[in-house]
Amino acid sequence: NEWTGPAGETVLSFSVLTQTADGHELFRHLALPGQAPRMPVMLPATALLLWLDGGLKDAERLLQRPPTEPLKAGSEAGAAATPREPASWSVLPDMF
Repeated sequence: NEWTGPAGETVLSFSVLTQTADGHELFRHLALPGQAPRMPVMLPATALLLWLDGGLKDAERLLQRPPTEPLKAGSEAGAAATPREPASWSVLPDMF
């Protein structure tokens, strides 16, 4: 999505829909201390039209957590010890 920020600049943005990661073998380990584990909603490409045009019951059926097997995780050399917010976030009002 593209919108105009307070100083007239063009800001590109997007959303990530998340769901609880409690009990998920991989994502439950990725939460920051003191925060509940969350994971992105992952939909197969074949579900796109149903997600966009379907009803509430269709969406509820699509919100299944993916199995751990096809997902891979590991440490990344040189990864930041403390997560950093992108500089562009400083122009956003606190919405939460």
